[in-house]
Amino acid sequence: MRSFVILLVYVLILGATPFHASAQLDDIPFEDIPRPGGVDEVRRIVDQAIRENHERMDRLRAERKGWFDRQALDGHTIEVVPDGPTLLQKRLESIRSAQRSIYLSTFIFDSDETGLQVAKALCLRAKQGVDVRILVDSFGSKKFYNGYADRMRNCGAGILLFNPPSWGLNAIAYVIHEKILVVDGETVHLGGNGVQNSYHHVQPAHKFFHDIDVKIKGPVACWFHKKFIETYRESRSWDSPPDVLGSGGRSEQYENFLFGDSSYEDCTDKMFGNAKVVPVYSNPLFSKKRPIFETYVDAFLASENEIKLYSPYFVPHDGFLSALLWARKNNIKVTVMTNSIESNDEGTGVLVAMVYRIGKLVKAGVDIRLWKGPDTLHRKSGIYDGKWAYVGSDNLDSRGHKYSSESIAFSNDRNFVERINQEFEADLQNTIPITRDYMRRILETQSKFKRWMIEKILVDYF
Repeated sequence: MRSFVILLVYVLILGATPFHASAQLDDIPFEDIPRPGGVDEVRRIVDQAIRENHERMDRLRAERKGWFDRQALDGHTIEVVPDGPTLLQKRLESIRSAQRSIYLSTFIFDSDETGLQVAKALCLRAKQGVDVRILVDSFGSKKFYNGYADRMRNCGAGILLFNPPSWGLNAIAYVIHEKILVVDGETVHLGGNGVQNSYHHVQPAHKFFHDIDVKIKGPVACWFHKKFIETYRESRSWDSPPDVLGSGGRSEQYENFLFGDSSYEDCTDKMFGNAKVVPVYSNPLFSKKRPIFETYVDAFLASENEIKLYSPYFVPHDGFLSALLWARKNNIKVTVMTNSIESNDEGTGVLVAMVYRIGKLVKAGVDIRLWKGPDTLHRKSGIYDGKWAYVGSDNLDSRGHKYSSESIAFSNDRNFVERINQEFEADLQNTIPITRDYMRRILETQSKFKRWMIEKILVDYF
């Protein structure tokens, strides 16, 4: 997903030139496409960086064994929840069962039929004394916030808009992309689904998404409960600048009306089952640490045979690109499933950016598969050696690494891993392999100038 300004710049640039196929299509990058500057020098630097990273991963492989057991929390049940009506039903059941708290953060909270169903359920619980807090993105949920924020507050819910224009230009690219629904610190829903008809497969919808969530009961729910509070507090501090020289400001009473009481419901770890789960959360605006990428690296290093990944918008950042190449160097089979021209919902610019990033991967033997549709592939999940699997909100793109808050959960639970693997294998039947001709077709959707803009300037924002 993109921030408003980046989208605006992109639209203005691409809108200024009519679409036409370039006669010069010899730039299909099975070799890496150089950045601006001396071609040989840039390639030398990139290749050296990849070699150094591979050497580092080789050194780390032995010492990072046992990564999962060191990080995992015990005592969970895990339920895989696909998109569609079942997703909406499970969410509403959890909301209606809440006794103490409901904490929800999401990129998209729409004001359509299913969005308002969720909003009404949240409103009812808030009126009944449950601590309801909602954190939504200023780009993805602007319509809902503008139309319904005060209504939610009148119910007793706190609602906060993440990264509005008042936060300043330095934060303009950052978004809340996580999808977390935590109830009573005991149950957490997370995955790639927003709150919108498209995810719940209800008409009218601009398009249906093929997505997946998990419902987890156990200590990681309390973990995400506390992470939500950290993010909400930090966001609240950004939205509530300190009173400077007695210049006045919002009263505490009004602040509490806007965002909820300054105190939050606590939680304690509660066991529900036997599954182990590793919860991971990242918010690049508030921390420069990258725990999600570090966890991916741990899983890469522990793998020996095969890695399967969903990536709806596959524009990997340099670190993830290097990790994939390291896996292939070690004869690990890697399959990545992503959207095709036909199924992609974000315009072909993101596919062109993908082409400019995957040349080395294709050459190294990474099997990149294109989802044929008709729904848009929106699953963010992976399976490592058939031992560990994860579900979350991370698209494995550059934006997710640099600018987006994300939430994922790994588990080695046998039933969970088998279910995610079954979903992947079934989805694989609706894909085609990427080929040189298809990459050429992707590039033909943009003029040479637009391709240049994507390659040289915009690729890191996809």
